[in-house]
Formats: sequence, structure tokens, C-alpha cells
Amino acid sequence: MNFFNSLMAPLGKNYCILFYVFGIFGALLVLLSFGGLMLGLFRKNSGYVMGTYLLALTYALIIYYLNRIHYNICKAALR
Repeated sequence: MNFFNSLMAPLGKNYCILFYVFGIFGALLVLLSFGGLMLGLFRKNSGYVMGTYLLALTYALIIYYLNRIHYNICKAALR
């Protein structure tokens, strides 16, 4: 049982940085997806691509938001 307890033991404060980095990555994805969506608005015959950009923007927003929540929970739990 000691092995399983050590496998799921709490991590240190340094691991909160991981959520921060993933949040920054998510924010960059949001910017890139939004830029692609804006470029797609001004192109002709970009109906299929617009759906892809909109879906990518939605996923990027979810990734950013979830990592932001995880980072804040991690920081608050380790105070």
C-alpha cells in the first residue's frame, strides 16, 4: 500500500507552474484561433474553414479556462 500512497501523494508548489504554462499555451491558442477566424471572415469561399476555426477557438477557450481554474485551485490549496 505504501507504493500506491506515494504514487498519489500531493505534489509541491513548483507543480502549480505546470498549470500556469498550460494556461499561457491556451491563451496563445485562443489568439491564434481568433486570428484565423478573423482572416477567414475576409476570405471568399471559406465556409468550411470558418467552422474549423470556430471549433478551434471554442476548444482553446475551454483549455485556457480550465487551466486557469486549476492554477488558482493549486495556489489556494498550497497557501
